[in-house]
Amino acid sequence: VGGRDNCVRIFDIRTLGKSTTNAASPITTLAGHKKAVTSLAFRSRSLDLYSGSEDRCIRRYDLNAMTYVETLYGHQSAIVGMDCANKNRPVTIARDRTVRVWKVEEDSHLVFRPGGDVGSAECVSAVRDGWFATGHDDGRLSLWKEEKKRPVGDAIVAAHGGASGVTRSVMCCDALGLSDVLATGSNDGYLRLWRVSTEDKGAGIKPLDTVPV
Repeated sequence: VGGRDNCVRIFDIRTLGKSTTNAASPITTLAGHKKAVTSLAFRSRSLDLYSGSEDRCIRRYDLNAMTYVETLYGHQSAIVGMDCANKNRPVTIARDRTVRVWKVEEDSHLVFRPGGDVGSAECVSAVRDGWFATGHDDGRLSLWKEEKKRPVGDAIVAAHGGASGVTRSVMCCDALGLSDVLATGSNDGYLRLWRVSTEDKGAGIKPLDTVPV
């Protein structure tokens, strides 16, 4: 759990609720950020954890040893979202209007810029290694490939529609692991499902279903 007190707290869900005392106590607290923690992401199928913060930094932890590993620098404003697939390459978004993929093992990173006519990214999801999706405050939903600096295929414009001439922001997105399904949320009362194609020909995002919530 990341908090506004600049700390990341680690809980063991296997023991939560099994004790009558201190049932919600963390097993460790990881300090180090200078401002509020705004996002967390595990590398898929591992205990590698990343945290993003309003201090513009990403911190990496090894929860096998419950230790801090390193800090990644590059964003110029507060980090608002992150995700990570199987490779050790977290993808992050920030208020500096960039998306960054961090090549942790190579000590470098890639920078993606959605463009001046595209709203700021509100959410990001790693679809699979080398592919990720971003949702924006102007309602766009875009698919990206690490090897390309621009979105792949046609972006979905007004993914959650609009009201009174104003499109709704895509506030959250998440890909279902080991599938081609992406889910997005906004304030329209629906969870929207999308089919994501990462084939060389025909890559893109297409509507699949809507679920009222």
